[in-house]
Amino acid sequence: MLIDKTKLVIDLNDIYIRAGWVGEKKESFIVKNIVGISDLGHPPIFGDECYSTEDIQIFHPIESSNVNSWEKLMLILDFVFNSFGIHNRQDGVSSTVSHVLILVPYSFPLSSQSSLTSKILKKYNIGKAFTYSCMEFVALALGLETALIVAIYKSETHVLPILNAFSLIDNAKSCDKGSQCIIESFHKLCKCDRSKIPEILRKVGFVSTNIKRDKKLAQETSIFRCKLPLTDGKTDLMIESERFMCFEELLATKQKTKVLAENARCTSVPQCIYESVESIASIARIPMYKSIIIIGDIVHTYMGILERIRYEVDDLGHVKKGKRIDLRFIDNPYGQSIIFIGGCKACLHKAFLDKFSAK
Repeated sequence: MLIDKTKLVIDLNDIYIRAGWVGEKKESFIVKNIVGISDLGHPPIFGDECYSTEDIQIFHPIESSNVNSWEKLMLILDFVFNSFGIHNRQDGVSSTVSHVLILVPYSFPLSSQSSLTSKILKKYNIGKAFTYSCMEFVALALGLETALIVAIYKSETHVLPILNAFSLIDNAKSCDKGSQCIIESFHKLCKCDRSKIPEILRKVGFVSTNIKRDKKLAQETSIFRCKLPLTDGKTDLMIESERFMCFEELLATKQKTKVLAENARCTSVPQCIYESVESIASIARIPMYKSIIIIGDIVHTYMGILERIRYEVDDLGHVKKGKRIDLRFIDNPYGQSIIFIGGCKACLHKAFLDKFSAK
């Protein structure tokens, strides 16, 4: 596939901004969505550089899919666009970029999507721009017309069914828990520096696939006990069941017999999956359960995530309707680049570009 430098795709979320030209095998530009403003009047800085620079205030332009500061967001987008040779209209420099596609989290408000498109078109010397929910492009990246997209973000999870290439918005489900709740849960169970927790969990954390058994083992034996030296060289951290209990907040569904009220948010990732699929027509449920795509770093970071989700959803089906549920997860060969790849594939379709041009 040839690289087309007239069409730019940007994957914008709470944590990262990923961008690249249509035709690239993966995004060529990645920066953490962080802006550093100098107390001494120096130019703003972006991404990881903020953490190693003194005398600055650090800002997160987007949190929980909401824009905290349009001013800071446009500053970091300046950095992104300038990296691709796209200038402000007031600079009077001509541009060959005809289309810019911005992909945002599913829960990014429609009013913010519209505002973002308007601000970009007004500020930058480009032809056309439009903002879309990123989840619809995940299935497209894998060439699937029917799939269940499960996006586990930092502070929330969203599940969206795609049936015959159409997004079933009315059947989408969400919960106010994401990867960060693992960190917070571990911190409650085992008081230690939050900044050290991801490293600790990468070393010794795991997801229990049989929580009753593992809790009993933790109480009666020392099989899970381990001692980790802390960086101060003076103290050690002793952990046992915390290694797996910290994942329960995200993965364990409480009150499985309770009927979820209309428009209520779910309490766990497995419940989001179950309630979303069970809300669609029965003829589509089996293919939906067998085409689940999970996006989010935690799937590759911690052992046992998929196995536990499979168990919990199957148990929900057994408790609520007395049936067994066979879940199958679709392999994602693109990793975190899958949203970018989906956006690029969309830009290769004339029908999509025609829709683009009509906006």
